[in-house]
Amino acid sequence: MVINFTNICARAGFAPGADGKVNLPATNETAEALGKAALEIVLGGKPTWEPGDPVPEEVVLTGPGPVWGYLAIAHSLHGVVPALIYEAPNGRVKIYGHGQ
Repeated sequence: MVINFTNICARAGFAPGADGKVNLPATNETAEALGKAALEIVLGGKPTWEPGDPVPEEVVLTGPGPVWGYLAIAHSLHGVVPALIYEAPNGRVKIYGHGQ
């Protein structure tokens, strides 16, 4: 499953401006909103994960965004998805891959 940072922001209530960029306030509330939105996307709209819920084997995170936003998303998906990959313009980086 591929998820885009801009789509996560939009789900969290932070729409891009006219220039296409998302202006995110660097607050704990924003970080929590990004993590929650990413989790909902991965879980198909469900707000929380429960044991037995189907999840993708791997999530690939793409798109430009601040490092703290990526950290918040990685934290929310850790323990839910077995592998998280960041797709940079010049290649892929495995953030974590449990059992892989």
